[in-house]
Amino acid sequence: MDALKQLSGGVMDDNMLNMMFAFMDTNSDQLVSWAECYAFALANENQNGYRGAFSFATKDEECNLIMSTFDTNNDGFLSFYEVKELLTYSYGSVSDADVYWFINYIDTNGDGKISRSELYNALE
Repeated sequence: MDALKQLSGGVMDDNMLNMMFAFMDTNSDQLVSWAECYAFALANENQNGYRGAFSFATKDEECNLIMSTFDTNNDGFLSFYEVKELLTYSYGSVSDADVYWFINYIDTNGDGKISRSELYNALE
């Protein structure tokens, strides 16, 4: 991990590297083969070249990774505190008001938490 952090110029932290590894390890054997690495690289290219630190081939994969990473109590929903972790990870420091706004924007059934289907529908 330290070597990857150095290669990224220190931009990627352990959490981001772990998420990238989980996304790349498509057969869940805790190893990333050359084929998995190459498939990941191809999925992260578009006609203009590389899109960033990493992105996802499908909304379904993005949803699965977000839920598996931030749904820490594994109840199938993102609670206020789990959403705060997600937003903090994605954008840096966020206020409670930002978290409430985000939840209210995505939470279509008004139960105060975000389900996988609500997250999926909110992703572009």
